[in-house]
Amino acid sequence: MGIMDQMQKEYSLGVGKITPLIRLDDYIIRYIESSSSLEDEEDSDLSGYSAQGRITNVAKTTIDNLVMDVSYYDVEGKFLGLNKTGNLFYIDELDPDSTIPFEIDLDIPEQTDRCVLNISARELKGFWARFIMGSKG
Repeated sequence: MGIMDQMQKEYSLGVGKITPLIRLDDYIIRYIESSSSLEDEEDSDLSGYSAQGRITNVAKTTIDNLVMDVSYYDVEGKFLGLNKTGNLFYIDELDPDSTIPFEIDLDIPEQTDRCVLNISARELKGFWARFIMGSKG
């Protein structure tokens, strides 16, 4: 076990505001070591925490503007910010019953006691639903 391994703090990922259009199937925060292979030379110096998991669209229609972020809080519950690096997970559309994996690179503030995952989305309705889905939405 190296010095870096000893310094890693363990974080858990809590659930915050999640749209009822989505089911959060799995979620975790992982520390990912940098790769030393030549294939990944571009990313070889990138180590850090990542929120990973899977989500499923449980709505009867396609959803769009799906946005996921992680909020950080200290031990007293004070809000410390969202993904300081500006990394959000965004997808334009997700069809009904579709499941997709997600990964959000995290830059967790030092004082963080709690990490919270939030997910927002909206149903694709009206003209655009009919146009995209070919139905009488």
